[in-house]
Amino acid sequence: MDFLTDNRSEKIIEITKNPKVELCWLLPKTRSQFRLRGERIKLEKEMEEKTLHQYWMNLNPTARALWSWPAPGRKVSATDEFPTEIPENHPMLPSFELMRIEITQVELLELKATPHKRRRWRVEENWKEEYLNP
Repeated sequence: MDFLTDNRSEKIIEITKNPKVELCWLLPKTRSQFRLRGERIKLEKEMEEKTLHQYWMNLNPTARALWSWPAPGRKVSATDEFPTEIPENHPMLPSFELMRIEITQVELLELKATPHKRRRWRVEENWKEEYLNP
């Protein structure tokens, strides 16, 4: 699974120290929660640059602008600028980073019914579905 992120973010330092990650999505309308566990994997430099360039070119000008904003987590300054668009012909910004996660486990918690339903799939179990107590 690929994620685009700002390499000035503190999470980059944390994930460099410990590449294990867990991602969580709550889908309020369906009352479902997904948890994906895995580990960040580094691509070879040439492959990473090619992939990053493809993602950059596929972003719309508004989305590209996010990587030109001030560094995430930094205190707001009166001189900060927040561009709303970066044109297609603009070179990829150095803050634009790809995080590729190798997913090893997926859990789904469904909160619609009582009792809740919880399932898990793990790579070491050949992605066999397991039912768990919520």
